[in-house]
Amino acid sequence: MTKWIAHYGTSVKEIDEIRDEIFRQFLDVCWPYVDYFTFSSCRDNSISEERRYGDFCELKKELNPFFEGRNVRNDWFGYGFSSRKEAEMCIYRYKASEEAKEAILSCYRDLFLHFPIDKPGVKFLRRFDDLCLFSQGKLFYGSVCHEHEAYLYPLTMQMRSQVTSLGEWSPCEWRDENDRRDIHQYNWVDEPS
Repeated sequence: MTKWIAHYGTSVKEIDEIRDEIFRQFLDVCWPYVDYFTFSSCRDNSISEERRYGDFCELKKELNPFFEGRNVRNDWFGYGFSSRKEAEMCIYRYKASEEAKEAILSCYRDLFLHFPIDKPGVKFLRRFDDLCLFSQGKLFYGSVCHEHEAYLYPLTMQMRSQVTSLGEWSPCEWRDENDRRDIHQYNWVDEPS
């Protein structure tokens, strides 16, 4: 059996999108297993150095109580190493809780974070991307939002069955155990950027 399954959101059929209630169901299936999750924010050279990584993201503000560290790097799930400074991204690590899941759902309507939820008085500048979920410190879900790609390493047959009922998922033969990053192998800085 192939371990990894993939969802590609480039389908022209709107019914295949994991959005709104289906997005909530996806998180509900995965969340009981999640101990940590991460979001990434790519380097933005158009703003000052001290405000370079997603400082205007409403979700980042709402997740502040669950913040568990950040790491600036040139590689991450779905991204190979690049020596270009422009390829740098900041990975934000958060401790999972029901309140944290609800914060995500209060800001975004879809798996690839392309449909923010309008909030009165908030100028929504999308800066967070690439949700990754970890169980016992090991990655089991990762996304590359700008490519409309999501990958799941189902932890149980029930998880696999439930997730595959929520959209088009197909076996991913080229991902393996090495893609299951261990969140504890990275140095996390405790203060937010």
